[in-house]
Amino acid sequence: MSDYKKYYFSYMSIIILLLGITYTYTNLTSQKHDHRNNLLNKNKFMIKAQLKFSDKLVTVMIDTSNPVAKEFVKHMPINSIGHNIGGEVYFRTKGVDLEYDDTERSEFEMGDVTYWRSPTGEDKFAIAIFYGNTQFSNWKSPRASSPCVKIGKVIDNMEALKLAGADEDIIFSLE
Repeated sequence: MSDYKKYYFSYMSIIILLLGITYTYTNLTSQKHDHRNNLLNKNKFMIKAQLKFSDKLVTVMIDTSNPVAKEFVKHMPINSIGHNIGGEVYFRTKGVDLEYDDTERSEFEMGDVTYWRSPTGEDKFAIAIFYGNTQFSNWKSPRASSPCVKIGKVIDNMEALKLAGADEDIIFSLE
């Protein structure tokens, strides 16, 4: 084979290789862009909120695709007295009487922010935030004393919840 043909085949191999790399890179970056867009679309219902007590600040994302959460944010900010009962911080939301949406349950994950209403029909409503096993838990996941509706998730400084005292002033507001 002549030197010309050797160089020609080597040159063509390099071009084909570069085209393949370019195609793969373009395909990967467009997939990454699509993935980012999907995340943005998925998160368009998320609203950032903060829970303040003592000198602590806990950041929460509220999922307003849930009808209960969407209604709840209309009542914010909430000023209340917080209670730490081991694995859970809760605070009453006086007058925030929202109907459940058939998504209520008792078992949650650490960091879940939930809306609770008294199962006995009393005029009692609260937010419960789970940071560990509760007195009702099965030691695999936190459990509420009665069904709640998940309205959000703690995204920053969950460990501060463990430090919340009894009868602590709490402000739950949109960021």
